[in-house]
Amino acid sequence: MHLTVARQILILMLAAAVTLAALIAVTFREFSSLRAANEQVVRLASALQSQQAADMMHDALRGDALAAVLAAKRGDRVALEQLTVAVREHGEDLTRHLGENRSRKLEADAQRQLDAVASPLQDYVQLVTTLVAEAQGEPASVDANLARVQTAFVALETVMAELSEAIENAAKRANAD
Repeated sequence: MHLTVARQILILMLAAAVTLAALIAVTFREFSSLRAANEQVVRLASALQSQQAADMMHDALRGDALAAVLAAKRGDRVALEQLTVAVREHGEDLTRHLGENRSRKLEADAQRQLDAVASPLQDYVQLVTTLVAEAQGEPASVDANLARVQTAFVALETVMAELSEAIENAAKRANAD
């Protein structure tokens, strides 16, 4: 069978079009996969940022508790009133930052760790709030309450560290993919 030049060119054009279409399809699929992986990395980076902000508020609450003990011993009513506001704000910020992560689509391990934070978080914020309130009315009770705050601090620190690790591990896996 003898092909004319026009037919040979037509066949080459069709082969080039099919090859180009296949290349475009593969490229589109790869870019879609890359975009999904990039979205996951960004989501996990945001989760780590929220987690770091929550950890700062966790530390700020302990600072508030220590400042309340000192203010109670000095009889500094102004400082205690300011600490009441600071504790409320720090507790709200801590809860908000962890809530931001709750709204994100995290891996199952990170979600389990996030769920494990809920009870220690509530206990810790309540203990610090109580310590500051009692420092205003019963300054002698703050030393005993500080020990409970410290225990709650360590408990929350432990589960928050596990949550940070779970988010970081998910980010490493997403980056490796």
